[in-house]
Amino acid sequence: MSVPAKQFYDFSSFRLDVAEGVLLRDGKPVSITPKAFQLLRLLVENHGHILSKDDLLRQVWPDTFVEEGNLPFNISQLRKALGQTENGITYIETIPKRGYRFAAAVTVVNGGGLPLPVAAEAAPQPPQEAVPQKPAAVDKRPLRALIERRPLALALVGLGASFLAVSLGVLRERLPWSHSSAARIQSIAVLPFENLSRDPDQEYFADGMAEELITDLAKISSLRVISRTSVMRYKGTKQALEEIARELNVDAVVEGAVQSSGGRVHITAQLVQPRPEKHLWAESYERDIEDVLGLQNDVARDIANQIRVRLTPQETAGLRASQPVRREAYDAYLKSRYFLHNERGVTGARKSIEYSLRAVELDQTFALGYAGLAESYLSPAFTGGGPVREAMPKAEAAAQKAVQLDSSLAAAHVSLGLIRVIYTWDWRDCESELMRALQLGPNDPDAHWAYAWYLGTMGRLAPAIAELRRARELDPLSFSINRDLGVRLYHARRYDEAIEQFQRAIELNPARGYTWLGWAYEDKGLNDQAVQMFLKDDEVTGATSETIRALRKAYAAFGMPGWLKASLKLEGWPDYEKPYFSAQTYARLGDRDNAFLWLEKTYDERSMWMTMIKVDPALDNLRSDTRYADLLRRMGLPLN
Repeated sequence: MSVPAKQFYDFSSFRLDVAEGVLLRDGKPVSITPKAFQLLRLLVENHGHILSKDDLLRQVWPDTFVEEGNLPFNISQLRKALGQTENGITYIETIPKRGYRFAAAVTVVNGGGLPLPVAAEAAPQPPQEAVPQKPAAVDKRPLRALIERRPLALALVGLGASFLAVSLGVLRERLPWSHSSAARIQSIAVLPFENLSRDPDQEYFADGMAEELITDLAKISSLRVISRTSVMRYKGTKQALEEIARELNVDAVVEGAVQSSGGRVHITAQLVQPRPEKHLWAESYERDIEDVLGLQNDVARDIANQIRVRLTPQETAGLRASQPVRREAYDAYLKSRYFLHNERGVTGARKSIEYSLRAVELDQTFALGYAGLAESYLSPAFTGGGPVREAMPKAEAAAQKAVQLDSSLAAAHVSLGLIRVIYTWDWRDCESELMRALQLGPNDPDAHWAYAWYLGTMGRLAPAIAELRRARELDPLSFSINRDLGVRLYHARRYDEAIEQFQRAIELNPARGYTWLGWAYEDKGLNDQAVQMFLKDDEVTGATSETIRALRKAYAAFGMPGWLKASLKLEGWPDYEKPYFSAQTYARLGDRDNAFLWLEKTYDERSMWMTMIKVDPALDNLRSDTRYADLLRRMGLPLN
């Protein structure tokens, strides 16, 4: 249907401007892809009538072979953009086994604002059951199609050279694919991918695809990339992109959808500049699942090209290199990552180890699988999921195998560095591994966090704090990073800053962090506030009312010494925490013999807490004892 350039389509609060190729809501642009716009135009022009899937495919993709699954994906994106009518009716109806119909009333308006006569509309029908979606297919021409649809831009060709240059400069700021806008993008967030299979059991696959894209983009040193932990908080939310970008402090966001079926994986990604909202780029990809690593590299490289970031030769090579991986092995790897991130604690660690082992058994050349296995084995050191002396050698062997297969994996070097810090105490190799990890993954918050752990262990608290601030920039909503920044501020005796940081961490996870906050209050001499925080920690960790009454009574009668002595009698401390926390408590009470007795137990267990003995304020009154110097010597730590 031919439409004059000065005509618009109005429906509800929307206006479809065909000449400019823009969808407006209350006069403001709505971000949709060029293909979605063409699809919406066809549906609106034929409002009230059913358009078959074949007709839509033929008219929107006239000279490009695409699979049918590309159509429902674009319909889904349009439904998200439009929402529902005031009566709760979906604008675009699915007619089972036939096609789609635009159900809302439409008015055609000429350039002067006068309605034009339109054909009688079919009565709106209630929403129908959705047609099962099929995988999205490749569309290589989204930007070219948009340009071909803009007669205004083409009309500029006939103008004078000087006026043309000025006009194009203005127009460039308006066009959604403008590289002048994209060139300003220095930070980016990849939001959780939509699972097009609609099968909840496939969520791990969609989450994994987004995580691996983040990992690839994190290799680019000139771009700040927000980590998985922070972006996953937006999974399933309807929050506006502008709000998300403001909270994460990024210039652009990547949205995507993924589906795996029949041994093939399909990804559709789009890049959006949220302030003001402007669509910059969209593309669809399809690949055999055994080449999924190459597919992820392609997406990351295309995004880098669109925002025109500078890539070093090493980064370019990293985004080109990929190896095939067995389908079953990659699936097991993604499941291991899912359990590691989503089922914290002992259960999550065990399931993650189980699936990681399966991944490398199925494909013994799968470097990423070995890196994941190392990280899974490391988890018990921080959660108490098993004896450290059993897990750490296995973690080290897996990380070394990963590096042997692919020395460019930052995650494997992070694991090796952490093992050197918390277990083998091999300080020289530790620093070299972590520096290598930072070189390979400049946007990896775990690399900055691990390097900060090393620096703090050495007593170099100022650079440790700087590294944790950098990690927080990359993962601003991570409880662990926010808490550990507070820990290092506390170790530096910057108690007011530490208290503020611990409070910020608790806002992210109200069930954790109160003990650290209590210690900071105690060392400031604010014992009442400290006890309130300790009691809060007891409450959220499930202490009985009888225990809490006993602690209150002890503090009321004997002050802080009474509280500390009563806390030593508590049962239920995690085994991996009890030795060090007991040592701290005895040190605070001035009982050096018992403090060193428990420190020796901490040393024998090779506990990660031993890395804090050089800087922990709770141990200050032990430092003049020769037994303290002997512990530092045995750990290979400098005495001052």
